[in-house]
Amino acid sequence: MQNRQQTLHEVCEERHLDKDLLENSLKNLSCSPGHQDPHWNYAGWDTRFLVDFIIHAHHKYIRETLPVILRTGEKIAGEAGLGRVRIQEIHHMSQALSDEVTAHLETEERVIFPYILDLEAALKKMWPLLRRNSGGWKAPSERWSRNTMKP
Repeated sequence: MQNRQQTLHEVCEERHLDKDLLENSLKNLSCSPGHQDPHWNYAGWDTRFLVDFIIHAHHKYIRETLPVILRTGEKIAGEAGLGRVRIQEIHHMSQALSDEVTAHLETEERVIFPYILDLEAALKKMWPLLRRNSGGWKAPSERWSRNTMKP
């Protein structure tokens, strides 16, 4: 593999690829990962189903991919001949990113998604959505018992 940037035309010529076919394929790609089939009508999905889909498809993919990305980054840094200090810096930055993304996923799963589902339940039961309390905002499920609709 050459260690210089090549144009798409150069790569296609070198590897005997159909440049027009490749360009058309790239144009048809979406920036969003997968699930671009027109039958995937996210807006029409039940909220519980959408939350489950996000957790079991998107979050699972991210959790499985983060370690691979970390290992790949370390491997590339090593092959590029970067010094030990630079490799450690890349590792620390990659690990910090992984930790931040993991914390974000956990926040969604433990706080945001349950809260959204509680809001949806409150809307269906026509309960007030939020009530200010001395301890802060409470989710609808924390505010009412099952037998009463009073805040």
